[in-house]
Amino acid sequence: MHPSNEALMKMPTVECLGIYLKLQTYLIAHRMIWMMSRSHLMLDLKKGLILKPHQDIMR
Repeated sequence: MHPSNEALMKMPTVECLGIYLKLQTYLIAHRMIWMMSRSHLMLDLKKGLILKPHQDIMR
């Protein structure tokens, strides 16, 4: 009974670790995409400000 118990004890931690790692990679990727899209948005806003200045955006 002991080896099977040990296996049962080990399995959830491995699964949790896998899920945790997937979550971490997802979060990092999501943050990277968000940062990139945000920087692109900022660039677009700056281009818009240069092309046609809007006081409302600056405020």
